[in-house]
Amino acid sequence: DGGVGVGSMTASKVLNPGVLTSAALVALFVLALRTSLWYTNTHVGERFFSGNLAKTHTAATAAAALGGADSDLSVEAGASPKPPVVTSSDLALGCAELANNGYWTSSPACDSITSLAACHSDGWAWSENPKPHVQGKSCPAVSRLSTAEAIKLLEGKSVTFFGDSVARNLYYSYARALGDADTSGHNGTAPRHADIHAGFKSPTGGANGQLGFLWAPYATNATARLKAMAGHLKGGEGRPGVEQVVLISTGLWDALNVRSEAQFGTDLVKLSQAIADLKFAASSSGGLPATVVWLKTTHVVDLRLQAQDKRTYMNDAIMDRYRGVEHMSKVEEVVDAFLDGAAVTEDQGALSYDGVHYEDVIYDTLAQISLNQLRSRWQILADTSSKPAGGDAAKSGNGHEVCEMAHPGYATWVLGIVVVMMLTMDNFFGIPMLVSYLLGGETLKRAITYENAYGPLLVKIGMRPAPSQGASEA
Repeated sequence: DGGVGVGSMTASKVLNPGVLTSAALVALFVLALRTSLWYTNTHVGERFFSGNLAKTHTAATAAAALGGADSDLSVEAGASPKPPVVTSSDLALGCAELANNGYWTSSPACDSITSLAACHSDGWAWSENPKPHVQGKSCPAVSRLSTAEAIKLLEGKSVTFFGDSVARNLYYSYARALGDADTSGHNGTAPRHADIHAGFKSPTGGANGQLGFLWAPYATNATARLKAMAGHLKGGEGRPGVEQVVLISTGLWDALNVRSEAQFGTDLVKLSQAIADLKFAASSSGGLPATVVWLKTTHVVDLRLQAQDKRTYMNDAIMDRYRGVEHMSKVEEVVDAFLDGAAVTEDQGALSYDGVHYEDVIYDTLAQISLNQLRSRWQILADTSSKPAGGDAAKSGNGHEVCEMAHPGYATWVLGIVVVMMLTMDNFFGIPMLVSYLLGGETLKRAITYENAYGPLLVKIGMRPAPSQGASEA
């Protein structure tokens, strides 16, 4: 018996499954921790400064939808190109992006009218772009919407602007596009750091619409107000069945006063989640989706800035970096269109009267681009939803692609928590068993076996038959 015991104890020292499993769990925990740190650094920290694969894939898909030259960038040499899966949502996003393409042009009429002391005839013209298509479906044509067309497009909808003074000026341009000739951002008596609300009526007897501006100059302010709006929709306080349109502009105040691009990136992560929550609340409360448009910050004209702190902390070079943070953030994954204020204000410094704000023609141009984006998106999604179920029609603009909402980083943290629980709470595979084996006496070591730890449990749950009385006595 002694020889057998010594042999068993020696084998136990070398091959005891508890020791081996504990060592494996420790290694797994270290690997999970390192993986989590890698993911955090790569996909959270560097997301704002060096891009990420998910957004690259989205850009490649959009490029493919537009028929652009970048559509085959992911094809390896010698490999057969695979046609990308382009949904109606991809097409809508691509069409919205095309609406930003244009240029400023001058009418030659001014040159021939010498009786005028000054003549301004600059206007924004849309570029001629190749038509993107999905299953033969092209983008709707872009054009200047008349007042009647703008009202028809937005009747029965609630349009809300969140943000700073740029968003406020865009609000005023929307009001002018809807026929409010008296509205002007240059009215000295108009509210500045305050909310504004107005309604507009359909001249044809359609449903009335709402227009609102919510003062939220910082990204954190926009997040809080979007959360409040989502809460109202969930609580049934909003108008049931009313489609929500949201336009957001932020960044200037963050650059001027917070002065941290990293913090701005972190705030955009929270803002992105608030946008996603709002879209879910809108869809679940009234059955109608919310459309969210992000306004990329307009250019700052450094020579016209009047305050030293603005020239130091909010100049155009700094704002360009903030625009880069926006571009690399999760915002691009949750919004439905981007209104490119930087493109529209490129080389238009003469139209800025204080280095930050521009003449009305700039915001009127942005309003027309935005209206075309909304019209294009809604028309594409409406055409798709009217098709029979199946194929691209089965992928509505409100649905999610497979794995779209997956978060490998979160899963890594969950795995790490599970490993910690096993190491600290399990009496056989965890640290308690390892400590007992290393520091306990020989009797304790021989008692710590898989059978002693799990045998009764396996019998209790029916995975192993109960031992017979004779076997127990033997």
